[in-house]
Amino acid sequence: MALAQKRSNLDQSLLESYFSPSFKSLPIEVFRVLLLTSDGRPLKDLLIAIGSRTYVDAPLRRVFHEALNAGARRMVMAHNHPGGDPTPSLQDIAVTRSFAQIGHQLEVPLHDHLIFASGGVFSMRAAGLL
Repeated sequence: MALAQKRSNLDQSLLESYFSPSFKSLPIEVFRVLLLTSDGRPLKDLLIAIGSRTYVDAPLRRVFHEALNAGARRMVMAHNHPGGDPTPSLQDIAVTRSFAQIGHQLEVPLHDHLIFASGGVFSMRAAGLL
């Protein structure tokens, strides 16, 4: 785990490099969450859900249960779009905002939500959607 040994500033390119291998060539959507310490060190990398070609569930309750039990202070969400276009759907944006709001209230803020596809990577943070 490239992030494990040192404090991380959670640079988008570092996060892309970390997650990218796990999403390559997947024919279905997969949802993962990286739980972090306050200084950006990984605590746990979770495979949260496996979906279909066009949808994956993002179970809010399970994610925050895992985050609180692990003592996480931040998190990064990631999923893929097998169709090749990393542009977020309206549902992707709504889910991200829900996680961000709950994360803020529970003091486990959402640092970013990355969407991986053959056409590139979309960062909700970089796009101003977070």
